[in-house]
Amino acid sequence: MRVYLLIFILVQSGCESNRFENWNEMKNKIVTQESEINTLKKIVSQRSDDFSQLKSEMSHIQNQLNRKSNKSNLEIESQIYSIPFIPLIDKIDLSRLIGKKVGLYEVELINIEDLEFTGIDPNIDFQLTLSTRLLNTNKVPQNGLISYYQYSKPQKGIINSTSSKLMVDAQNPYIFLEGNGPYQISGKLLLKISGKFK
Repeated sequence: MRVYLLIFILVQSGCESNRFENWNEMKNKIVTQESEINTLKKIVSQRSDDFSQLKSEMSHIQNQLNRKSNKSNLEIESQIYSIPFIPLIDKIDLSRLIGKKVGLYEVELINIEDLEFTGIDPNIDFQLTLSTRLLNTNKVPQNGLISYYQYSKPQKGIINSTSSKLMVDAQNPYIFLEGNGPYQISGKLLLKISGKFK
């Protein structure tokens, strides 16, 4: 009986020892896992901070681009006008279209609509010359010149030729027409005017 009791005590103490070792091993695993979790939290927090900073920088860049785009849109604007004319008109005043704003405006002849004319030349059906006269910033004449004509030989066709750009400003808002008298030209000038309207 004493032998059984002794064996039982030895087995119990062995089991207690095993339990203690198992408990220590589990405790060590938990501590290790907690350390790994804390490390992962730090990495995630760092990545989150990096992402937030990147997002802030991207938002700042987008705002700068929007400001530049809005500023450039306000600086140069183009508007299209249809201006009627008859053979008696030798100049057109654009001051009501450009206002009294400081700066130059570029005028481009896109087309002539509802065109009527009298032919006086076997080769050229009509010829209309548009010009502008103003002084540039160095007080040097800066004259614009566009020739718009239709020829019959060798084949019928229209030429819209720009020798130098038509430029106007508040002090010199006129486009001069030459040729509409002899050819009795009338119609509507389709003009594209570009500049700072605001």
